[in-house]
Amino acid sequence: MTAESPIPALRAVETIPVKQDGEDYIVLRDPLGFSDSLIAVAMGALPILANLDGQLNAVEISEIVERNHALKVEPTQILSMAEMLENASLLHSDSFLQHRTEIEEKYRQETIRESIMAGSGYPDNPADLTAVLRLYEESAPPQDFAPAKPLANKRLLGMLAPHIDYQRGGKSYGRLYKQLSTMLPPAEDGPLLVAIIGVAHNGAVEPVVACAKDFRTPFGLMKYDRQAVKVLREHLGESVFHEEYVHKSEHSVEIQIPWLQHLLKDREVTILPLLAGLLDSTSNGNTPHNIDGVDKALAALRSVEKAHDGPVLWLASVDFAHIGPSFGDPDKISDKDCSAVERRDMKALDYIQNADAEGWWKELMSDGNARRVCGINATYLALSMLKGRKGRILDYQQALSEDRLTMVSHAAAVFQEA
Repeated sequence: MTAESPIPALRAVETIPVKQDGEDYIVLRDPLGFSDSLIAVAMGALPILANLDGQLNAVEISEIVERNHALKVEPTQILSMAEMLENASLLHSDSFLQHRTEIEEKYRQETIRESIMAGSGYPDNPADLTAVLRLYEESAPPQDFAPAKPLANKRLLGMLAPHIDYQRGGKSYGRLYKQLSTMLPPAEDGPLLVAIIGVAHNGAVEPVVACAKDFRTPFGLMKYDRQAVKVLREHLGESVFHEEYVHKSEHSVEIQIPWLQHLLKDREVTILPLLAGLLDSTSNGNTPHNIDGVDKALAALRSVEKAHDGPVLWLASVDFAHIGPSFGDPDKISDKDCSAVERRDMKALDYIQNADAEGWWKELMSDGNARRVCGINATYLALSMLKGRKGRILDYQQALSEDRLTMVSHAAAVFQEA
């Protein structure tokens, strides 16, 4: 790396503000786990990081930073920072690409997806975890939301659950999952397949990313469905597994599994772990319907459902709005902000009640998904699979932090035969 050669682009890293000895710093972290390094840089380095686009060299970045920010930074200093980032695998360089390929291939050979939440997101002791889930199961009905009642004598075909942490969303989980054991078809109908559609928070190019691994939690292994994976391969080839590594650090599938193990321990159950990746994020009124890759993915999922010898439950693991300074908004969250989000969320929930994937997408993209609904893609896929069914909204909540820097809204719903 020289002062005249382009510096590789900074990868999509997580930035964490910290304060030490009265000084402000930014810690750079790789959310995908290709690098274990945590790199702290001074706030004054942000203009340099912002110009690591893969096109500019150290001399050019030095000139831009001085011209636009009145900061004098020598090219040698920029090179030193770039080398530090390169050694930490935080630049999109040739050496990183080789490193990533090796790690992805190693992960592909593993047979178990280990828990990333046990001991932090939930207890790592089975007895303690059982106690926590039972406590949430006993949650009283919401006082600030009128829940719909599931239809009597109608089969449960799908669920929409939060993926926010149990500490903030536990009551919503409990209100949803206590319906599970009473609404499922009897065991005599055959083995249950739960297709969990989570969110690829750190990005994925394919519309759907599958994981051919058993998931471990404190309750033991939850087996993935071998036949379902085989059917996906037959219809989509290896592309559906190319990005399997994103499952390693993604929590939105795992967070549902302790509930399934807790409530269905006497049933024959397998899972199909899926993450929703890129559909089509344009805001021009179009929906992902008939986009070739999305259409093929949905057709493959329908083939999975048809091939399974037993009931199939489609489970969307999604949150809704993300607002506040923690997500890039300029001001602290007001009551007015929360009310505005609730109004928009209620409109979106109308489409969920009708299992209307196209309406859901158009509603959220009417303002370019301004409130950052992370579950937009996963919900679209789930609603597409549940077309013609009837949704019942059991809960809606907003998790607002005491400092009003963060608010995440979430809901819970069941889907039955219309």
